[in-house]
Amino acid sequence: MGTSVNQPSPPTTGWAAVAAGYVHNQIPPERVATEIWRAAQSEPGFVDALASPMLFECYTSLRTATTATDAIDTLTGDILRSGNNSVVVEFAKRAVSLAYGTTEPAHVSWRGILFSQLTDYFVSRDAPGYVGPNGRFESVSELAAFKKTLKQRVTSSIRTLTTDPKTPKQWADFVHAALRKVGGST
Repeated sequence: MGTSVNQPSPPTTGWAAVAAGYVHNQIPPERVATEIWRAAQSEPGFVDALASPMLFECYTSLRTATTATDAIDTLTGDILRSGNNSVVVEFAKRAVSLAYGTTEPAHVSWRGILFSQLTDYFVSRDAPGYVGPNGRFESVSELAAFKKTLKQRVTSSIRTLTTDPKTPKQWADFVHAALRKVGGST
């Protein structure tokens, strides 16, 4: 029998601000999403991983691959050759299959989906502990609706960025612009 351990967010000031949004329903979801992304940016290595050449390679593979399988195969090969894997890369791979189910070009939709997936991950680390009388959410379905709202807000913000990076440097610039959009800083 396998087990899964949910690693909580680190006990930092940034994540404490996020936790306040899981307790007080007066804090609008948009503000909670902003606080999540501000806190995420303070996690060691996170911004570097998001702005990395490996994620740029993922982005460019979606531009040329005709199917999700082709894009994932290319990305997997790049990861094996580079030895550069991380939680962020795993979420990037997860977002690939979802990117091919939209009306937008896959590489464009992938960007918003990636940020949405990461938002879901960050919320899932702590928010389930706030379902019940001491939290914002009376039920799991209420929490699920809240997460959906946060993810939609983040995805909408990313979609407003029309830059199409062609180099790793431009990808990093895009990521920093995206982080400013969703978290207000980088």
